[in-house]
Amino acid sequence: MYVLVRAGSFWLLAGFANEDSALYVDELCAAQAENDNFRLDIALSLQQTNKAGGPAYVQVCVFLRTCVLCFCVQTHMCVFLRTCVFV
Repeated sequence: MYVLVRAGSFWLLAGFANEDSALYVDELCAAQAENDNFRLDIALSLQQTNKAGGPAYVQVCVFLRTCVLCFCVQTHMCVFLRTCVFV
């Protein structure tokens, strides 16, 4: 998998139940290492916990990054948000 980003930035928030169900993590981490404008956040709901001690669902990760996402919208950056949970 190759991720090409020429202008702007790409931020992927991916949610999986555990490491065994996480798809393309090695490829995505390699893409993040090669591109300064690619950001990857992975939530493993059955292995990680949020601040309240509950599962770290991807929706919680999006909520915690609300300020950054609002800044992107206010500065007319293009934001496409889709939440996919693979079980």
